[in-house]
Amino acid sequence: MSIDVTKTAKDAGYVTVGIGVIAAQRTQLRRRELQRKVGDQVRETRFRVKGQANDLRTRAIETAQELQDSLAGSTTDLFDRAQPLVDELRLRVEPLAAQLQAVPDQLSKAIETGRDRVQQILARAA
Repeated sequence: MSIDVTKTAKDAGYVTVGIGVIAAQRTQLRRRELQRKVGDQVRETRFRVKGQANDLRTRAIETAQELQDSLAGSTTDLFDRAQPLVDELRLRVEPLAAQLQAVPDQLSKAIETGRDRVQQILARAA
């Protein structure tokens, strides 16, 4: 039994090329599968992020509306609480304002009276 080295080398070469082709095909197949999986994950992630962003936006709008409603209620409540104080202050200040308006007349009369007395004293001394 003799071994034909040339034939054996050719066969080995063909087997090596065949294995290389099969490996390349399997690599392409795995690359395509990975691209598909990554593409699916990217789409799913994008969908989830958009959903979460919409949820967050909705919650922010609702919170802002609740805060606005609360502030409106607080403003009304504050006005209702302050109004009796304002009314009481008005009752106390208005009479004082009326008294202060009379001060110039009273001061003028006091000055006239003082002037008359000074004139009387000067007249007696002369």
